[in-house]
Amino acid sequence: MKQLKLSKSEEFARKHCIITMPKIRLYVGWKLYDKEGSVVSQWKDEAHSFVRNFKNMERTMFFAVNADDGADWNEGFLNFKNTSGAVVYTSKAIFCRYASETPQGYRIGIYNDVGIQVGTGVTGVTQDDYKLDTLISTGSSAGQLTYGTVVATNTYYPDTKIWEMNYTRNFVNNSGGSITVNEQGMHFWVYRDNSEGGMLVARDLIAPVTINNGANASFEYDMQMTFPA
Repeated sequence: MKQLKLSKSEEFARKHCIITMPKIRLYVGWKLYDKEGSVVSQWKDEAHSFVRNFKNMERTMFFAVNADDGADWNEGFLNFKNTSGAVVYTSKAIFCRYASETPQGYRIGIYNDVGIQVGTGVTGVTQDDYKLDTLISTGSSAGQLTYGTVVATNTYYPDTKIWEMNYTRNFVNNSGGSITVNEQGMHFWVYRDNSEGGMLVARDLIAPVTINNGANASFEYDMQMTFPA
């Protein structure tokens, strides 16, 4: 049998141990429940929605550099923008809170500005998004949903070498009317120069789901990483 000739890149790969960084995959979804707690409908899909805040957080940690000391927030600057629209820049590193503290990165209680949030907006997603288009605030007044606690569960699947972190948050509608959710976002809690706050790292336009008064829905993000063989 004639042996196929390897390309230069394939020859190099065989001669040298090339280790690639595991890719992070993000999945977004929801489950709608009736008043008795039974699942009425559900939806889930792969997301492609990491925004500039996430990319800059990843790069500052990878390159071991502080966030840029400048108010510009675009190409060439590794800083952040909070949900109020203020650019966060500092002479110190910006990082997520670690697991022994509360709040803990994405894992947080009933805070409205951290963890999974939902909204009614339909504006297209861009890498420069720093907040949801039209946030649904927490509460029981008209147009509001009651935010639950973010539940985080990590699982490793040895057969596929996939490590998964699932974040789920339940939302209850006691507003007196129906509410349709069109967008979903993930926010993380960070330190910066001894202050702290929430920042958007992912935003998705989702399959619209209508939550009737008295019903509830859970929204989730799955972060997955496949370890090299």
